[in-house]
Amino acid sequence: MPNYNSQKWDEWIRAVLKGDQNAYRLLLTSLRLWLTAYFTKRVHSNVVEDLIQDTLLTLHAKRQTFDSRYTFGPWIAAVARHRWIDH
Repeated sequence: MPNYNSQKWDEWIRAVLKGDQNAYRLLLTSLRLWLTAYFTKRVHSNVVEDLIQDTLLTLHAKRQTFDSRYTFGPWIAAVARHRWIDH
């Protein structure tokens, strides 16, 4: 499974919170790779894409709640885990 790209994710989410659309695209692209691996190990392949989309939508809706004093990896992992549990 691809590892957290913590350093880049932290950099990108901070830029996203300041309105940087390019950083948002980079973050979403990187997260998609990680989320694909994350969910592929946990659910049947026919629901992986739905869970990825749910997680990315949750990120989009709740990104302002992220406290940039902390690292982003555990925050997005918790979001993914909750999407998986809700599934």
